[in-house]
Formats: sequence, structure tokens, C-alpha cells
Amino acid sequence: MEANSFLNDAIYLAENPDIAKAVAEGKYASGREEYEAIGQYQERNGVVFSGTEGNDRIQSSGQKSSVVGVKIKTAKSAGRLITIEAETLGVGELDTLQGSPGRNIFYLGDNATETPQDFYLGNGDQDYALIHFFDPTSEDAIYLAGSPEDYQFETVDSNVQISKNGDLIAIVEGISRLIPDGLFTNKGILLFAPQNAYYARRSQPYFNEPAYLAANSDVKELLDSGEYSSGWDHFMQKGSDEGRQTFFNGVVGNDSFFYPLGNAIVTGMPITEYDPATGAIKTATTGSGDYDHYHGAFGVNRFLVGNAGVDFYVGQGEQDHALIGDFDPKQDELIVAQAIQNYKFEIYEEEFGGEIYPLFQLSTQAGDVIARLEDPELELVQLPSTIPGTYALVSPENERIQQLQASFYEAYYLAANPDVVAAVKQGEYKTGFEQYLKVGQFGESDREIAGLFAGTDGNDTVTGFGSEFLLFGVALTEVDAEQEAYKTGSMGKGEVDTLIGAPGLTTFMIGNDHLLSPETEPAAFYVGNGDADYALIQNFDPLEDFLFTGGTAEDYVFQSVDNNLNISTSDGDLVAVIESGGSLTLKSFTIPERPNGLVLVDATNPILQQLGG
Repeated sequence: MEANSFLNDAIYLAENPDIAKAVAEGKYASGREEYEAIGQYQERNGVVFSGTEGNDRIQSSGQKSSVVGVKIKTAKSAGRLITIEAETLGVGELDTLQGSPGRNIFYLGDNATETPQDFYLGNGDQDYALIHFFDPTSEDAIYLAGSPEDYQFETVDSNVQISKNGDLIAIVEGISRLIPDGLFTNKGILLFAPQNAYYARRSQPYFNEPAYLAANSDVKELLDSGEYSSGWDHFMQKGSDEGRQTFFNGVVGNDSFFYPLGNAIVTGMPITEYDPATGAIKTATTGSGDYDHYHGAFGVNRFLVGNAGVDFYVGQGEQDHALIGDFDPKQDELIVAQAIQNYKFEIYEEEFGGEIYPLFQLSTQAGDVIARLEDPELELVQLPSTIPGTYALVSPENERIQQLQASFYEAYYLAANPDVVAAVKQGEYKTGFEQYLKVGQFGESDREIAGLFAGTDGNDTVTGFGSEFLLFGVALTEVDAEQEAYKTGSMGKGEVDTLIGAPGLTTFMIGNDHLLSPETEPAAFYVGNGDADYALIQNFDPLEDFLFTGGTAEDYVFQSVDNNLNISTSDGDLVAVIESGGSLTLKSFTIPERPNGLVLVDATNPILQQLGG
């Protein structure tokens, strides 16, 4: 193999008109001749080493190169990547791609068409690319045409094997791990080694080590044992794959940074404290006068632009704000300090290089810009946030919303709210859930609109949202909205359901007074299998939340166990466990219209004073 023999001369000349002119004038016989004499010692665009329809051994060279084992039609520079249209897809080929001391990007798929395609698929482990001399510490990268979840990465004999649905695409020699880049490409992903120098420059300075260790207490033990040198080392080597909670934040002043994949809380403000028990965050500043630019990564990104009732970047109009790139509507969240009604959403047109770029803009009602996002078509709705004192603004496409809609009891909501039925019929909303998401969850001036979220006959995790809502772990078969009564498909026997509260009045339904089945005795759910079936109740707010069951106070006993509160029947059958509720003191009362039902609240709940108890 002769060095530079696979340099794509046509692309090199097309990307470098001055060299094409020199060749036309006879100064060089070809682009390759100029490259060998001068170009390989300079950082040039259009340096592409591409293969044929057969098996190839391709050696790259130069300061910055793209290496492709298959035959390509066209390629042109496009920012960080080149845009490739492949003539062949490597089916049946065994190509060896060899890096050089410069920056190398190895392409295992194309990206010029609307549907990028992977190379080397179709013959299992009989066709693939073997990548030599991939430098884990430089800026070497591997391009794939899909998303991280499309591929399998397995370390075998200190090499990384990349497959898709069991079909081998590539073997990267001498590398034990690859992670997706923190910046999205227009199509596909880039893979780097954790030791990559670019991360050390652009990501590590913004990684909040104390917060990471606070959120992941077991990592401290791994550091003490010498298995990892730091929280950053653990995150890059393992934590990002495990979905560990991580934190990237700016410093005082203007910041621009990105980060690898992960479950990240991201803000331009220095985070000074994180409480893993509550999720509460404290920051050193509120960003007045700052301009911060950060990008989302693969995984769930929570962009914090307000906290504890205080909006960030307020004070200098549009001169201080966050510019957020790569906001993923299916996963990401914009975390704000106020309810959604306190903000304005507009399209802002930014001029750059003579071009107009529309951005989605979030401002206070007074017009002070807080954030601009590089997605002008974005629509935001409100969900509960995992950070106390904040609200999560998400796209209607967000996966959390899809999960909530699956458990939302549409029939009950429509029956309870005839005006919503009319609005749906008129086409104002597609479903009752959409109306609840955009309007109903906030209640109205003269009434509260309760949402109802229910599980199935199996084990479920059910949560809800809104100013007032009900949570069932069991399946419902019939509801009476006027009487607020219901029938269940099961009584929860054999089930272990997790019911997760949220801001607002959450009523955890752990029993049935059988108002619609008067022939049936009022009773608790989850009775019949002792401690093996119960409801695990999380995020119970003692000042606001209720539990509802059937029967009388004498039918139940309460016991503090390992800082949890167990609720059992009088004969010892476990019904519910309130997580971190060991210090609660439950009181009970009944309401006149539901004499066979029992409401349980903590002794600190203001409702007891209203009732005179």
C-alpha cells in the first residue's frame, strides 16, 4: 500500500479551488502531488481517503482527514463533518482503515441523503471495517449514521466491536470504550474515546465533581479504593453508560461548553450545593449580565434557567440570556422558576453572516429574555420538575408525556367536564388529555379539575400532575364522575405498584369504598399476599396529600420501619409503604357523601384544622 494512494483527488480539488488552479496551470500533476508536497502538513478541508467496491487497506495522513472504506459518489465539507453520499455500502467488504497522527474521522455510514445508511450490513461478521491506530487521546472519532440506541458496543479482547441488530459493522483495535459525542450532528453520531483531549478542554472544566459525588454516593467508595481517579474519570469510564445523575455548570461570566451523554442537569450558573435527598440545588449567581451557550447531549438534559422562584439572566433585557442548542423534544426539559403562565414565548430572528436564523425565545412577561433555543418550531407545556421550587417545560413530544397519557383516565375526565367534551368536538383539542395538559391541570377560578391516573392488573409505576389529581395502581373498569366513584378490575392482589406524587394535591388511592358496588364490603387494595403485594408511595407531601381507602380507622395499623411508614390491615396484611414517611403521624376522617371511605392525612395537614380536628 502506497501512502496517500486512496486520497480522493476530485474531492480534494473541489474543496480547495486554489490547488485546483495550481494543477490547471501545471504546477502540480494532480491534487495528490500537491498534497504530498505541501497539503498534508497543513490543516486542509476536503482530505478524504476513500475505498473501492472491494476489500481495501486505507492509510490516512495529514493534519485532518476523513477515512471511508467504501466507494463514494460525492463528499463536501460541512462544519465538523464532511457530507458523504456513498456509491456502495460495503456489503461483502472487509476494509482496514488506518489512522495517522493527525485528526481522523472514520466513517461507518453516509449522511448526505434524508435517510443516512450504515455501511457493512448484510453478511453478519463477514463484512466490516477493521480500524487500526485510533488515537483515544487525540480528537479521533468514528461516525455512525444512526442514534446511540441503534447500536451495540461490546469490548472483546481490548477491542470495541460495533454491531447493529447483531450484524458486525466495525472492530476498533486497542480501544476498550467509546461514547457518543456531546454535540449532535445533523444526521448520525460521532463516537470518541473517554480520554479524548477535546473533552478535557471543553467539558471537564464544567463538570461539577462535588455534586456528582453527592448524587452518586457509591462512587466515593470507588475513588477511595483507587478504582477511579476522580468523579470525572468514573463518569467518562462508566457513569455515563449507567445513566448516572451528573452536573455541568458554568462559572461567573460568559460560558460556552458541551458535555458527553448522560442524565445531566445543565446551567450557566456555578452550582454550589446539591441535596440528593430532595433534589434541591443552590447556585452562586443568577446570571444577570451573563451570556452562556451550551448544547444538549444524548440522554436527558435538564437546562436550569431559574431556581427557587428566581429567574436567571434577568436584569439586562436581551443582553443576558442562555443560548441552548440541540434541545431534544423527546427527552429534554427547560427548568424554570415560575409557572408557565408567567412567561412569553416568541420567535426571535437572529442575523449572522448575512443569514437570518429563527430561534425560540423564552422571556419574562416584562420582556426580559431568559433563553433562546435553536428550534423555532418548539412548543412547550408544563410538567412537574424533579428540582424543588422549579417547573419543567417540555415539548408535547416528550416521552414523559407519552407515559402520562397512557395512564390518564380519559373517560373520567371527559365525564366530569362537559365543557372539555365540547372543546374536543369543536377541534380546539384533540383529546381530553391535551386539554388537561394545556389548561385543565391548572384548575379554574370556580373549581378544581381533577385528573385521574391509573395502572393495570400488573405491577405499575404511576404518577400524575396538576393542581389536584388521583393515583391508582390498580386497573379501573368503571367510573362515575358525578359521585367520584369507581370499580376496579382487580383489588391489587399480587401486585406491587409504585405511586409517585407531584406538586399539587395528590390523592393516593389504596382502597375502595365500593360506592358503585354496595353489595361489596369496603376494603383496602393489595390484600391477600401479606407483604408480597402493596403500593409503594413516593413523594408524599404531608402538608397537602391524602390517602383514600375503604373501611374504618380500626381496620388499619401504622408502623415506622427503616424510616418508611407501613400501612397494614389490622390482621397484618401490608397495604402500602410511604417512602421516607417514618416520622408521619396519620390521622383519619370521613366525608359525609362517602361514609364507607376513609381519608388518611398527616397530623400537620391544614385540612384537619379546617375540619376542627
